[in-house]
Amino acid sequence: MKRPTSLFCLGALLILMSFSNNPESTVVGTYGNPYDGVAGMQLTLNEDHTFVYLNKNDDKDVRIEGTWTMKGENVVLESTSEKVKFPKVWSFENEGKAAKTRQGLTFYRLCKV
Repeated sequence: MKRPTSLFCLGALLILMSFSNNPESTVVGTYGNPYDGVAGMQLTLNEDHTFVYLNKNDDKDVRIEGTWTMKGENVVLESTSEKVKFPKVWSFENEGKAAKTRQGLTFYRLCKV
């Protein structure tokens, strides 16, 4: 009698674990402002834990590359490029459909494109 109950519990546990969401897979992709066109900010997080950060504005264009890691629910960017200030800690909402950060008193929110 205990054997079928144990098998049922084990099967139910395996099924429930298969539905768990990997937070790293939800954040992989390209984020930007779809209304900016060519100008603006863009962040691309790749599956191999590399990233490309672009910020195009009137003053200058910034392109930073490096690696990213998950720290809790945040993504931390580590640059391999020159020492340029850029937002290094990003949080995600709506199951990875939007990324948000702040740099000083400026807040940014980018949508997955």
